[in-house]
Amino acid sequence: MSICKHGAYTWIEVYFRDCIYSYQDLAGFILGMSSIGCWLVAQMPQIISNIRNQSAEALSPWFLAEWLLGDTCNLIGCLLTGNQLATQVYTAMYFVCADVVLVVQYIYYTTLSRRRQRLKAMRKSLRQRHSRHLHHPQDGREAVTILAMGGPEASGVSEQREPLLAGTQHRVRLMACCAFLLLLQWQGSAWGSAGHNSEDLRWQRGDFGHVVGSRHLLWERGAVGGFWKDGQLPQWARDFGQVLGYASSVFYLGSRVSQIVRNWRRHSAEGLSLAMFGCAIAANVTYGGGILLRTYTWKDLRASTPWILGSLGTVSLDVVIFCQANHYKRRKAEAGGLLDPE
Repeated sequence: MSICKHGAYTWIEVYFRDCIYSYQDLAGFILGMSSIGCWLVAQMPQIISNIRNQSAEALSPWFLAEWLLGDTCNLIGCLLTGNQLATQVYTAMYFVCADVVLVVQYIYYTTLSRRRQRLKAMRKSLRQRHSRHLHHPQDGREAVTILAMGGPEASGVSEQREPLLAGTQHRVRLMACCAFLLLLQWQGSAWGSAGHNSEDLRWQRGDFGHVVGSRHLLWERGAVGGFWKDGQLPQWARDFGQVLGYASSVFYLGSRVSQIVRNWRRHSAEGLSLAMFGCAIAANVTYGGGILLRTYTWKDLRASTPWILGSLGTVSLDVVIFCQANHYKRRKAEAGGLLDPE
């Protein structure tokens, strides 16, 4: 049974269960799909960078916490309303899982860094003892032995790092591709198993193209036909969804501010993957474009305001992070030039 009115793109209706009637709708749909792809891989560059550097020092813990809270608001909203596409729920879960990976990396590498600092202090102390007690051969032999034991450990880490990185990059790419394909499959199956009437078409138009394509998900405007009878959300759920929408926008904006402060205090952005922020910018821009192309009434536009503002604000702060990275890199290069004997 067809879910769209006459004139919709058949292949999109069949495979994506979305109603596309014009080139404008099609452009918005493509932008929404592009946004999904950008978000799926956004955090992968930073995960790989952390593995390569064996450090997550560049990341602000508040940045990670606030990003996780923002994504958690999305997931709670999806689970609370109960009328969302499976795609939206799984996408929200994926975002939270990616955040958790970064948080775990931060905790692990911070703990590892402290351990290395303790070992470094211990070796320095042993060297000082060795230099002060050269007339005690036994003490000298013990110090040399202990120092020698630390060498192979560091060497082992260095030798294992490249194979580990290569294997991780391959697995990350494979997981991202599988996740994208599974999301498309869940989209089709979720729509295929739900009932729709002519009134639902008001929400179908543009749902997949820009709702799922956003990190904010816009679940309060999700596909109807779920837990709530007749696809109608109670007013309290709509109001709470709006609150969570604003909260997620605040968390996303706050996360960038925390990272900007972190870069300023370090006077550096080294270790921070700019590709992650580049993907975030691309995802938010395509998301915003998808909304504008597939929003036809002021009422719908007003309902999307918190997510549009959150996305535009996040883009502007991501640009600030890019400017910081360029500024600190240029300053480092200039300082290196001053120290150059030539």
